[in-house]
Amino acid sequence: MGSSKAGGYAEIPKYHLSAHLGVCVYRQGTEVLRVMVGDKVARRQRISSNTRLDIDRPNLFGGIKKEGGVSGLVEVLLGAADQVMPEHLARRLGLTSATCPGFRGIVSLFFTGRANSAEDLEAQEGYWVEREVGSEGNIVREFVQPPAPMEGETLGFYWGSNNPYFKQPAVRVRAIPIGLNPSIAMIRLPDDSKGRQQYGANPAHMIFECLINREWGKGGSLGQFNIASYERTAQTLYDEGFGLAMLWKRQSKIEDFINEVIDHIQAVHYEDPETGKMTLDLLRNDYDPENLPLIDPSNADMLSFDRKAWGEIVNEVTVTWTNPETEKEETVTAQDLAAIAAQGGVNSTSPNYHGVRSQALAQKLAQRDLAAQSYPIAICEMEVILGNWKLRPGSVVRLTWPERGLSEVLMRVGDVTRGSSMSKKVRVKMQEDIFGRSRSEYNEPEPSLWQDTTVDPGNVTTLKIGTAPMFLAHLALDRADPADVQYPSAVAVVLPVRPTADYTGYTLWSTRTKPNGSIVPTQIGSRDFPASAQLAAALPQVASGTLSFKNFYGPAVTPGDFVIIGTTADSSQEIAMVESISSSTMTVSRGMMDTVPREWATDTRLFFVSTEDVFFDSTERAAGESVTYRLATRTTADEMSYEDATARSLTLTDRAHLPLRPANVKVNGQAFGDFNAAGMSSFSITWANRNATSESLQALRWTESTVTPDTGQKTLVKILDYNFAEIWVSEEITGTSYTLPVARFGAFNTAWVQVVSIRDGDESLQGHAIRFINVGA
Repeated sequence: MGSSKAGGYAEIPKYHLSAHLGVCVYRQGTEVLRVMVGDKVARRQRISSNTRLDIDRPNLFGGIKKEGGVSGLVEVLLGAADQVMPEHLARRLGLTSATCPGFRGIVSLFFTGRANSAEDLEAQEGYWVEREVGSEGNIVREFVQPPAPMEGETLGFYWGSNNPYFKQPAVRVRAIPIGLNPSIAMIRLPDDSKGRQQYGANPAHMIFECLINREWGKGGSLGQFNIASYERTAQTLYDEGFGLAMLWKRQSKIEDFINEVIDHIQAVHYEDPETGKMTLDLLRNDYDPENLPLIDPSNADMLSFDRKAWGEIVNEVTVTWTNPETEKEETVTAQDLAAIAAQGGVNSTSPNYHGVRSQALAQKLAQRDLAAQSYPIAICEMEVILGNWKLRPGSVVRLTWPERGLSEVLMRVGDVTRGSSMSKKVRVKMQEDIFGRSRSEYNEPEPSLWQDTTVDPGNVTTLKIGTAPMFLAHLALDRADPADVQYPSAVAVVLPVRPTADYTGYTLWSTRTKPNGSIVPTQIGSRDFPASAQLAAALPQVASGTLSFKNFYGPAVTPGDFVIIGTTADSSQEIAMVESISSSTMTVSRGMMDTVPREWATDTRLFFVSTEDVFFDSTERAAGESVTYRLATRTTADEMSYEDATARSLTLTDRAHLPLRPANVKVNGQAFGDFNAAGMSSFSITWANRNATSESLQALRWTESTVTPDTGQKTLVKILDYNFAEIWVSEEITGTSYTLPVARFGAFNTAWVQVVSIRDGDESLQGHAIRFINVGA
């Protein structure tokens, strides 16, 4: 570690580790939906076969100054019966594919670094190390050339920086239950806040597979089950939208898991006394009271009867459910206001239905439970004559018992116990059925005050890309002397506009050619959006003045910073320099570097940059080279992938090596506006020379005095028609003035007079032009 004082540095530790993590038992239809690290989504992708994921989220936990992010390869191994461990992973375990277990039957994820062979490492030219420098905590990047690699040598998966603790990875897995009608095995749930589809498993399918699966379930044979009852229940649950998502761990009995599912859906699971087969029925209001069997003193004996007192009932139910977007538990509440008033307070119960992944379904369950528990229902135990032995758990009967004042009360059958072979009666426990009653009053859950304002990342729609002038190019290439930037070196400028306030930055990608000739994506770096704004009022063509702006975003602007005006081509843009600034206006010097003052309309885009900002691709390229960029944006919700980012093409020019345009151009002393030459036979044109080499170190203002131009640099005066096509061009001029005869305009009463520089046949990128008018000539 280095000193934290100015001039010292402190290494920022990065933590790498290869890890092979088991997830769950595999079976046909298992899919991986997303990979999470530290409660944040690292990759969202539906995977149904063994797949290698390239995860590159270095800013997932705040970037290098905080806890870094994650980056590397993740091999998703679903564990099919023919799975073989890939060779490069087997080497990680000190084995080969032939000697390494295939890890079949288990879904697992193998996290590694990217270079998994000597061939990959040989193509690696080096890597960047980021260090914290000085007391300001600035980050610098140093390029390190690695030693000759050995076969299989890699860093592990990058898990984060600064804090040496392992952030827990998690995986969302979907296992579609099998055994019943596959078309209703998955149930559509409400879309998430981003409009993405969500699904839950059909609970009947879940129960049935637990009963028949011979690898991890009970392994029952199909002949043991009344399959029609499971199919019927599955269809009802599908129609109700009753999808669940639950995890069974071997630490608990599978019977307990089945009972937990039954509690969610309110069903009965029993052995049918007539067929001896296991049967699944839902407790629903799906009967006709007129066709129900009647139990009365003629065919039964009442062993016990009870009714809850009002003081014993529950008047509030708070259901806990799981939000699938956050994987956190949330609650909804239903209340019986009349019961609360009668009891003089709240008597609450809080069931946990963690398999529910929809707030709407959770609310229905809260109301269902409240209806069952907020009324003083009757409970009894009967002995019924053997003629009614076909009574099954969950069935409904009519109960009439004059002694108790009961007349055709609908009762739901619970336990049914048959006595000895000599007995002519069965013992039945029953309770008053709650379906069909409308006695409860329900409160809708209070809407959450929190709103998900995040947006998924999208493509940048407004940006400026072009070639940097010499003043910026030599800074980007970190050359102390501009003379060291030799032709045809060129640097690209990339200035995107932040789409909305939810966007936090972007990763700049380009491409590179590997030694074998293949072209691969290359990450240039993670960037913040540059400061930007729009013109609040039209900007006239002047040498200096006040600029009004609006919709400002970004770090504070200070005097000496530059303003790049417009998103047009380099040949028609303008660069200004900030002299002073207030809340919504600034004084600027216009036409800086190799540009000239221009008129700009309201709402024109402004970019604010300083010589310390990173708004360029510091890769040294060549004039005439074509390069493609992709800007993978980040929001608080996610980061765009390289594949989804729009490709932006640029052909770099020799802008950095062109002579600078003459400055402070005037016609008969007039700098801007229309010049009326009526009655004149000639007029004078004056200018100030500029030197591209010397001005690469100190940018001069438009009106500053002339300087010695570059060697061989001269000036041209041009007459251009209304469409800026050349009508006449002077000879190359040495000096800072020229007398132009009006006769040169011929029949043109309106034209443009433009002054440009020329050196070795190359003209300046821009030239100042004043409109000539010969009114009344």
